[in-house]
Amino acid sequence: MSKEEIEARALGAILEEGVDFTVTVNRPGILHRMQIRPRTRTFVIRPLVLGTLVRISKTLSSMDVISLDGARSEAGIFSAAIDGMNRNMDGLVDVLAAAIHNRESNPPERLRRFLRENLTPKEATALLGIVLGQMGVSDFLGFMVSVNALAITGTKTPAISGSPSEV
Repeated sequence: MSKEEIEARALGAILEEGVDFTVTVNRPGILHRMQIRPRTRTFVIRPLVLGTLVRISKTLSSMDVISLDGARSEAGIFSAAIDGMNRNMDGLVDVLAAAIHNRESNPPERLRRFLRENLTPKEATALLGIVLGQMGVSDFLGFMVSVNALAITGTKTPAISGSPSEV
């Protein structure tokens, strides 16, 4: 990563810049055709606050895991993936709505319904990538992996001055 990229990322983190994302209405109604209501909606996804991360974590932990144990052929894997998507669609919509809303209160049902009815799979994948980037948990996960690696290898960590082990 170049120095300019690092500075740009640091500046973006300090300013808490959001990422714009546009969703197109799939089935425009008469109000859309008369140009009374817009055919697209633009959302701004800002870096997520801790409460939103907790809400997303609870939603993800309650989602079903896709099992590919019985799938031996491509058709079996495909059907298992479709079944998993159908079972977890509401959870996915809840995660995306919580990330867009990013407030203490629960996301409005209107937002959930709009996302459920208008997001295409390509848009949902792109939006999940944006949400993952805005979660900013990669450094935390890297830290947890290194702490677990230290615990597995049995390497002792240096004692902190004034800790109970020195008393």
